[in-house]
Order: sequence, then C-alpha cells, then structure tokens
Amino acid sequence: MSLLGHLSIQSKLILILVAVSLTAVLAVSYSSYVTARNAAVESARRQMLGVRITKTNMLKGMLGNFRDQLTASPPAARRSRV
Repeated sequence: MSLLGHLSIQSKLILILVAVSLTAVLAVSYSSYVTARNAAVESARRQMLGVRITKTNMLKGMLGNFRDQLTASPPAARRSRV
C-alpha cells in the first residue's frame, strides 16, 4: 500500500475506476472472442458438411452412370474389353 500511500484520494479513485473499466473491457472482449470463434467453427462445419454431401451425390451419380453403361453395353463388347 506504500506505493499508493502518497497519492491523493482522487488519484486512487481514478486508478480504481480505470482498473474496473479494464476488467469489464477484458471480460466483454473474451466473451466476444469465444462467441465469434464458436460461430466460425460452426460455419466451417456446415460448409464441410455441404461439400461432403455434394461429393457423395457426385460419386453416386458417377457410379450410377458407370453401372448404366455396363448394363447397356452388349455382352460381346463387354467380353472384348476384359
């Protein structure tokens, strides 16, 4: 307390006010950071899910086309390819 002993009451009150204000700013900043981080992670998850669904559908379509081509080709042509 000797560091603050030579300060006036007004200076001490100002220091306390600054300390309380900084604490509030830090608390709000941390809360905002956590909220923004969680929103970014969730957004990335949704995007990855969309990419996964799109790729799955593309692969299903490609495999379906391949199956259709195999069943549509005449038996003699299939034997000559193998």
